[in-house]
Amino acid sequence: MKIIILLISGYIYLFGFIDNDFDGVDDSIDMCLNTSFSDLVDKNGCPINKLYLGKLNLELIKEEQNNSNANTNIYLTYRYNNLLIDYSKDISHSSDSIIDIGYQFVTNDMIFKNYLGSVVDETYFFLSSVDYYFLHNFYTTFEVEYTMLQAKKETQLNYFNYNITLGYTLNQHNIELKYINSGSAHKTIGAYEGIDILYNYNISEKYYIKLGYAKSLKYKDDYINYFGFGVNFE
Repeated sequence: MKIIILLISGYIYLFGFIDNDFDGVDDSIDMCLNTSFSDLVDKNGCPINKLYLGKLNLELIKEEQNNSNANTNIYLTYRYNNLLIDYSKDISHSSDSIIDIGYQFVTNDMIFKNYLGSVVDETYFFLSSVDYYFLHNFYTTFEVEYTMLQAKKETQLNYFNYNITLGYTLNQHNIELKYINSGSAHKTIGAYEGIDILYNYNISEKYYIKLGYAKSLKYKDDYINYFGFGVNFE
C-alpha cells in the first residue's frame, strides 16, 4: 500500500496532477471534491450512485472604502455540471441586483467561461474568461467584459473591462494578485486602473474566509479593504 501511495505522489509531483480525494479526476475539473474513497465516480468526479443537485456557494463580503464608506455585498453562485448562474447585490444600500448565466468548457489545464448578464433595468454585459493552471500550484486568469447601456445619454457610451490575475494555491491557502482595468460609461471619465490582492483560507471543506485590499493606480487615497465569509453547499 505504501508503494502505491508513493507512486501516486510521484506522479502528482512530476506531472502536476492534483487529486486529493483519489477518485481519478483532477481537482481543477472535479465538481464533487472530497468524495469517499469507496465511491465510484463519473467523469466529473461525482458519485454515480447518488443524485447530484449541483453546488451552491454563498458569500457575504464587507467592504470599507477610504476608511469611510462601507457596504455589505451578498454573492450567490450555483453550478450544475458546466452550467453557471451568479447573483449579487449590495444589501446595505438600495442598489440594483446583478445576475448572469454562463457555461464553462473544461480541459486538463484550462477552463473557459462565457456569461451573459444584466444589471437589472440598467445594462447588459457579455463576459468571457480563461483560467490556465501551470507549475503544479499556480494559475492565471484573463477576463474581458463588454457592457452595453440599456438607455444611453449623449454623454454616455458602452465600454470594456478586463482583468489579469496570477494566483497560487497550497493546501487550505490561496492568494491572488489582480490587475483591473474598468472602463467608464461616461465619455469625460477615464478608465479605472487598480490592483487587487486577495487571500483565501479554507477553514474546512464547507467554510472559508477571505481578506482583500484593492488600490487605485491613479489616486493614492482611493482604496478598499474587504473581509468575507463563504459557505459551500453540495
